[in-house]
Amino acid sequence: MNSDIADLDKQVRKLEVKPKEGRDRLSILGAVLVPLSVMVAGFFVSSALQDAEIASAERIASSNKQIAEIGVRVEQAQLIHNFTKTLTSGTSAEKELAITLSYTRSRRSGRNLLRW
Repeated sequence: MNSDIADLDKQVRKLEVKPKEGRDRLSILGAVLVPLSVMVAGFFVSSALQDAEIASAERIASSNKQIAEIGVRVEQAQLIHNFTKTLTSGTSAEKELAITLSYTRSRRSGRNLLRW
């Protein structure tokens, strides 16, 4: 009987000292790797979305700049159109005033338009 008890004690000690099985180690590793992989994937997705947003904002800014430049040119053409009658009138004072206003209003395009 004593030998049976001694054998049972040895078996219990072996079970207590027995190292963790591979499955236990894998579950611990998985518990650590899953959140880490989600974090890394989230970082890359967030970075890609941010890059796309920046590129979109740059395209919108470029389009708005082009629209503004076209609007300025249209305004300049309308201004020249409004001064056409004055530019073709007989008095030199009216012509000089129209040229000065046109030149002041549209420095870039006004030079070219007034050279006609």
